[in-house]
Amino acid sequence: MLSEVWSDWEDGAVDSCPHCERAVQELDQLGTAVRQLEDTTDEACDPSGFDPAALTQRVMDVVRLELRPGRPLPLSNPADDMWIMESVAARTLRTAAEQVPGVRAGSCRIDPEKASGTGMGTGKVTVRIGIRAP
Repeated sequence: MLSEVWSDWEDGAVDSCPHCERAVQELDQLGTAVRQLEDTTDEACDPSGFDPAALTQRVMDVVRLELRPGRPLPLSNPADDMWIMESVAARTLRTAAEQVPGVRAGSCRIDPEKASGTGMGTGKVTVRIGIRAP
């Protein structure tokens, strides 16, 4: 395991296995990179007052959005019990739209149609996808 190699590396007792040696070299490179990053972070205070918190928040919002699978959507009649998650369907539709040369897909909204009076889905959906085309 990598944790065992890490422990052996810290103790100075490295196995002569080529895989372990490679792992140790990569750990050493990682350690060097982290030390360099720490050094530059300590030395470089941004005089412009740039606050990375806003950027970090925007990036995390996008990550959270990607991790939310959305609603399950029926692939056929709901009684058939075949479903796809909304985020997967939207990604598939955006990819299909981008198969047209020059087209770039943006947001994709999928709204399931409800049967009147039952609140149950009918298996039909309305799709709205924003694209940019030449």
